[in-house]
Amino acid sequence: MSLNRWQLHSRVTAFTTTRPGGYSQGEYGEFNINPWVDDDSEAIRRNRQLLCRLLQLSDVSHIILPHQVHRIEYFQLRRDYFDMTEDTQKQALEGIDIVLTDLPGVCIGISTADCVPILLYDSVHHAACAIHAGWRGCVQGAIPKGIQAMQEAYSTQPKNLHALIGPHISAERYPVGAEVLDEFIRAGFDVKPLITPHPSPSGPRWNLDLRTFCLHELQRAGIHPDSIVNILQCTYNLSDLYFSARRQGIACGRNYTGIILER
Repeated sequence: MSLNRWQLHSRVTAFTTTRPGGYSQGEYGEFNINPWVDDDSEAIRRNRQLLCRLLQLSDVSHIILPHQVHRIEYFQLRRDYFDMTEDTQKQALEGIDIVLTDLPGVCIGISTADCVPILLYDSVHHAACAIHAGWRGCVQGAIPKGIQAMQEAYSTQPKNLHALIGPHISAERYPVGAEVLDEFIRAGFDVKPLITPHPSPSGPRWNLDLRTFCLHELQRAGIHPDSIVNILQCTYNLSDLYFSARRQGIACGRNYTGIILER
């Protein structure tokens, strides 16, 4: 099995890729489709073709994967994207951590290996958004930025959104230093509900709960709690199923969390 499918809404396909069942090897093994992590290019090509078949997409180019840089720039996928040259398409997706679209039959998604993947679905305007929410993106406001982008593009109302918090590292496996907490504090966030002390011989550290942070951000934006699917799976603890940079090192594959609007 190479996909975990999530029940977000009947009119979308939502999923996260899993490690088994692909062609990559070593710490990239087996099912990595991310081309920016020094994996073998032929293995990546074959894995992308496999994902295309699993999702029953018409062409591998319909798997949209941005080059993420832990910021909050977004890309709105329109039909003219498919008229671009391959180089222009790559340029359009460079430095992008949020992707949104209202095109059916196309998969948008983001890559993670411990960060939080967020999927949004507007059930009124039949539009979707995928957000890369690592701690840097969280501090910068990735979640409200994605919702704002949907509001501007599709007149989305948060009360009509369905959201999914995908597999990511759990708080118990995510100790951070004061420099990370300081970034949250400088951005105006109260970190007290998000941290617990983590014993460390190298100095003060705290376990950071990104799941609670993201849940709060979604609800604060106006999404109803009953419309939020919270996948309680830790990428670190389930490293046989998911890639985990904290466990494997940064030179590893990436999980791809995506969403497809049904026609």
